[in-house]
Amino acid sequence: MTRIHAHDGSLMAEYARERRIFVPINVIPKLVIAAFLSAEDKRFYEHGGLDFAGIGRAVINNFQQLGQEAAPRAPPPSPSRWPRTSCSPASRSSSAS
Repeated sequence: MTRIHAHDGSLMAEYARERRIFVPINVIPKLVIAAFLSAEDKRFYEHGGLDFAGIGRAVINNFQQLGQEAAPRAPPPSPSRWPRTSCSPASRSSSAS
C-alpha cells in the first residue's frame, strides 16, 4: 500500500489494489503463525534468511526431475497451413441469398 503523508505527518491518501491492514506479529495467535510456518518454511527460526539445506534439496530435486519431464508439445501449425476461407464480398452476397 502506498501512503501519502502531509508535511506535518498526517495521512492525506492511500493507494492500493487491496486494502490491507498492518498487524504486528505479537497480535497474531501462535497457532496461526505455526500453521503458516509449517506450510511455508519449517526451519524458519533455524536459518538467517537463506536456507542453504533447502536450496540444496531443491537443486538436487530439480536435477533428478530434469530427464523425467514430459516430451515437449508440438508447435502450433504455421499460418500457411491453416484452412483458407473466402472473405470476398461476392462470397458473402451469394451465401446471404
